[in-house]
Amino acid sequence: MIQKSDSYTMRFRGESFVLTASLSFITLTLLFINLHIIYFKLAHDYTYSFAKHFYFDQRLNIPFYFSICLLLICLYFLYKIMRMQSLKPQQHAFWKFLGITFLLFSVDAMFDLHFRIKMSTFGRIASYDQRALSHYLWIIPYFLVFGFLILKVIIYSSSIAVKVRRQIAVAALLFLFGAVFLELAGTYYFVVEGKLNLLLMLIKTGESLFQMIGSILFINTFLFYYNSLKKEV
Repeated sequence: MIQKSDSYTMRFRGESFVLTASLSFITLTLLFINLHIIYFKLAHDYTYSFAKHFYFDQRLNIPFYFSICLLLICLYFLYKIMRMQSLKPQQHAFWKFLGITFLLFSVDAMFDLHFRIKMSTFGRIASYDQRALSHYLWIIPYFLVFGFLILKVIIYSSSIAVKVRRQIAVAALLFLFGAVFLELAGTYYFVVEGKLNLLLMLIKTGESLFQMIGSILFINTFLFYYNSLKKEV
């Protein structure tokens, strides 16, 4: 019985490693191509014909779809976890609110909803001037919605093992550092400089990169937790 349990543990640890390593390899490959393109564009004033397909700061290209795939994989494992009958009510509530948070963020990322909402506020309640505080009024609904969901996640997190909570917290910090801090930093820097340069492109690269790293850490944590629940059944 002990040997069977050890064998199962080794197997799902191996599965977790293979998936995490594969996604990390793809991320590093995309990062290398992106940096290579940036270097030749700025240092040699040469733009590859395929450059638009690999920039980290553009939509509907390879890095964009890869980031969406990472979010969808997170949602898949969150769904699998929520369906486990062994979850206690508080544990189920934790994963449910975390799943809703990921779902809303994924929908927003896929359809660029925050940009559409942002553009619809200009000339009404917000200023076109990016230096004005009213320019960022569109952020308030996002803080309210995601703030409520994150608060619920924190409330129910006491039912989750400390190790899992820490892993999720680290992944969340890395993800939000890219999605929120670096995005706002890039926007502010562009307002101040008013032109595209190396630092701005690196900030935009970091924005997507940290989101990818955070997503991969989420996937690794969710997969490991799901397999640990299956082991208990």
